[in-house]
Formats: sequence, structure tokens, C-alpha cells
Amino acid sequence: MKAKIITDQTQSKMKDKVADRIVKAVLTVQKRWTLFLNNWMDKQSHKGKKRAVFAFIIVSGGLSVCTVVAPFISKPVPALRISQIKTSEFMTANGDETTRTEVRISEQEYQRARSFHHFLDSLRAFHAGKLKVDSILKTHPGLLDSTMRLVHLYNLQKSKQ
Repeated sequence: MKAKIITDQTQSKMKDKVADRIVKAVLTVQKRWTLFLNNWMDKQSHKGKKRAVFAFIIVSGGLSVCTVVAPFISKPVPALRISQIKTSEFMTANGDETTRTEVRISEQEYQRARSFHHFLDSLRAFHAGKLKVDSILKTHPGLLDSTMRLVHLYNLQKSKQ
């Protein structure tokens, strides 16, 4: 079976169809609402019609007053807020990254990182395990990179000794 290639023109036609359906649905709702109101108002007496118009004026006028008065009563909410940018302690004033030489990675931390990599490798042997590994890495982005960096730093540390 051939895969259907969706072009920009096809997408445009699909969007137009969806837009047409939405417009038709809105117009249908409007027509039904006007028919309902016409039928309801026809059944009302002259006094009832006056009450309905008066109620409409009161409600729409009240909403208009609330819309106009609300900005003057409430405190203004700033659209933008200027605050200090928080940077990592490992960043210098010009934005360069610095590394500390006094950081030592213990044998225990190294073994935990290695066992984690071994665990991931053993999970990847099965299809369900691959899905689990993908889920773990999607939930914790950067985890694998961090543990690999930890192992790399430990190996550099050992080579310097």
C-alpha cells in the first residue's frame, strides 16, 4: 500500500473543510437560537415583552458598567516583570563555564553510574525494556549524559593519579 504524501495544498484543503464545518455549525446554532427567541417572544404579552427588553437592558448595561469600572478598581497587573537572572555558580561574569578541580568522584558513585548503565543495557535487550528505557530517558532528560560525564570525569581523575 502506498503511503499518502500530504502536501501543503492538501493540508490547506483540509483546513478549509474544517473551517467550513465550524462556520456551518455556528450559523446553525445562531438560527436555532433566533427561532427559539422569536417563538418565545411571540408567546409573550405586551407587558411580558417590555419586561424581557427591560431585563436585557439591565443585564447588558450591568455587564458594560462592570467592564468599564473594573480596570479602575483593581490593581494593575504588569504585563512584563523585570527580575535578576539567576545563573549557576559555575558560570563566570562573562558567561564562560568554570570547573572545579576539588570535586572528587568516589568509587561508590562511579560504581553506581556503571551499574545504572549496565541496567539500561540489560533492559534494551527486550522490546518492553526498550520502551521502559525510552520512558525513563524521556521523563529524565539529560540523565544519561550526566552519568556518562560522571564516568568520564572519574576516568580522568584516575588517570591523573
